[in-house]
Amino acid sequence: MKQKLLLIFGLIILTFSSGKAQQLITGKISEKNGSPIVGATILEKGSSNGTSTNGNGAFSLKVNKSKTRLVISSVGFQTIEIDASPGTEVSLVWKKAQ
Repeated sequence: MKQKLLLIFGLIILTFSSGKAQQLITGKISEKNGSPIVGATILEKGSSNGTSTNGNGAFSLKVNKSKTRLVISSVGFQTIEIDASPGTEVSLVWKKAQ
């Protein structure tokens, strides 16, 4: 009986410590005029966890469930940082010529 109780207790601890809670963030990155940005990079701030947009400017990324920030960048556009939330839609602005 004692061994079964220890086994159950161990499995419960393993279940709760097996990883950080995650959530799936999906969204779309586009230009101000609505044109999708293909190949934009979306990174979970402070990690190497990231993805890029597909041909429609859409992306999906599993991030830590705690308050997470996303860093979004693409060649020729200003990099932005936003709070991660499901259904994210972002319009990037072109960098000003120097």
